[in-house]
Amino acid sequence: GDAGPVQAEEQPFGEEEEQEGLPPVEASLHDYSELVVQLGYVVLFSGAFPLVGALALANNVLELRLDAYKLLKLRQRGPLRGAQDIGTFQPIMDILSTASIMTNCAIIGFVSNGLYFYFPNTTPLQRVWITVLCENAL
Repeated sequence: GDAGPVQAEEQPFGEEEEQEGLPPVEASLHDYSELVVQLGYVVLFSGAFPLVGALALANNVLELRLDAYKLLKLRQRGPLRGAQDIGTFQPIMDILSTASIMTNCAIIGFVSNGLYFYFPNTTPLQRVWITVLCENAL
């Protein structure tokens, strides 16, 4: 009988061939800017809403898993690029850190009752000086 044409065994695709059809990886500028904005909210307003840190942690854990899945399964492998630091985001984060010390000291000194707990018999002028001293100490 006629066995028909002989077919070559199909080789399974390698990792490179599988990634070839996927869209390229996106730039990380958006991810950095999103994290810097989140850092700003956390450090500037944690004195007013202490739960914001836990909410940011939960958001970051979820986003880490989603980004890992996206990078491993849905995008091409990105080009290998080295960097010494995070670039222009470092001065922004330094400014946020300094501003957060001032805003959190102001929130604790003027809005909350935390200062009255430790210094119950203070005048408003003394509260200002205590707040400024605490801010400069930090």
